[in-house]
Parts: sequence; C-alpha cells; structure tokens
Amino acid sequence: KGSHSKGQMHSHLILDYPHDISLKERTGILVDDSTTGGRKMLDLANALRTEGATISNAAVLFEPIGKGARALLKTNKIELNSIVLGPTGRS
Repeated sequence: KGSHSKGQMHSHLILDYPHDISLKERTGILVDDSTTGGRKMLDLANALRTEGATISNAAVLFEPIGKGARALLKTNKIELNSIVLGPTGRS
C-alpha cells in the first residue's frame, strides 16, 4: 500500500510521492544547484502549494547576477537564499 506512488500532474510537472502521504499542512524548502529566471522553482512551488504544502523559501548554490529569479520568487512570496551570487561566466 505505502509503496505505490501517486503522480499528480501540474502543468509540465509530475509530483511523484507515496499515496499515503499528504502534503497538506507540510512546510517545504526548494533546493537546487542554481537558478536563472526562477520559473522552474516557481512552477514547482505552485504545484506543491496546490497539493497543500507551504513553500516560502528556496536555496541555491549559485545565483547568477541580474537574471531575475530573486525578483520573480519574491513577488510570489518565496525568499531566495544563495550561497554564491555572481556573474554567469558568459561574455
């Protein structure tokens, strides 16, 4: 019973987790290696929120300067925390 997963489709994302777990009233943090525009993180946050989770923080190892992720997430009530903030390395 607990080993089966339920796949909830949200836009182009599929949340796959055991069917006996509810995300209602759970709090989560998004974690990724980097983010540029923040769209992927926002899509995931919205899918998790639809399932009842509270998402208000995200963490990345690297955040490129001036790519807009921080502003996009902030307008959607998600605080972005990055370990390294720097240039993209592209000329």
